[in-house]
Amino acid sequence: MVTIGITGGVGSGKSSVLNYIQQRYSAYIILADEVGHKLMQPGGVTYEKLIDVYGDDILKEDRTINKQKLADIVFTDQESVQKMNALTHPLICKAIEKEIEQIKQSGKYSFLFLETAILEESGMSDACDWVWYIHVPDEIRIERLMKSRGYSKEKCKAIMKQQLNEEKFRKIADYVIENGGDFEETKAQIHRLLG
Repeated sequence: MVTIGITGGVGSGKSSVLNYIQQRYSAYIILADEVGHKLMQPGGVTYEKLIDVYGDDILKEDRTINKQKLADIVFTDQESVQKMNALTHPLICKAIEKEIEQIKQSGKYSFLFLETAILEESGMSDACDWVWYIHVPDEIRIERLMKSRGYSKEKCKAIMKQQLNEEKFRKIADYVIENGGDFEETKAQIHRLLG
């Protein structure tokens, strides 16, 4: 089984690429954000830690974490983001490593894809045979985010600023998938790499 890390900034279309791969290939997909969200549920390993650090104010009435409230606190500056990452990333990585091991042992899949915007920073790139960087020009990413998520241009830029820049993404990538044009072109690049 080949383990492939998929990375790229917000709005680069990683989900579209992975949806296509899942339909076409024998591939198991792990989305780091989904793993993170599961761990933030009551009883999850990051749930109590987040409350310890940020207080009960981040909770909704049903005692689940209000992700919007947490994001408003965390995404104010780089230091806050780093504090949150230091708290949650090791726990998410541990859960992902466990899942990768289980999938390898199952022998069911040809490929395992791990999608995260912070593949390198989390150290998870070490668990991958290849790293693919999904690249889209910034203007197109902003346009997509404004349309799909209703973000303002300023919010898009603020989030993008918190992530690795293009140069750093390219440095860690074994392959770059250009995903800013016609999706047929993206598919052709995937086929060249996966056969």
